[in-house]
Amino acid sequence: VMLRVLVGTDGKGGLVMLRVLVGTDGKAQKIEFDANKSTVPVDSDLMKSAMEAAATWTFNPGMKDGKRAPAWVMVPVRYEPPTVVPVEDDA
Repeated sequence: VMLRVLVGTDGKGGLVMLRVLVGTDGKAQKIEFDANKSTVPVDSDLMKSAMEAAATWTFNPGMKDGKRAPAWVMVPVRYEPPTVVPVEDDA
């Protein structure tokens, strides 16, 4: 699942790839930034925003032998710059 998020006023976009360790309760136990698969720098506001957001999400926990188990998942978060839409002038 690719998550698309509108960007703030800086007008920049990019892809943030996160590795998330999902606990048996579906909450993120650990979140890591994957710099090799991301298009934004490690110190960017987009990376920080994606990590903060992922910390609040609830995931479906992994399953092993019919029981919930912690599991790593890759989570892509794509930030897209706002699109400018021309407005017709009725004057």
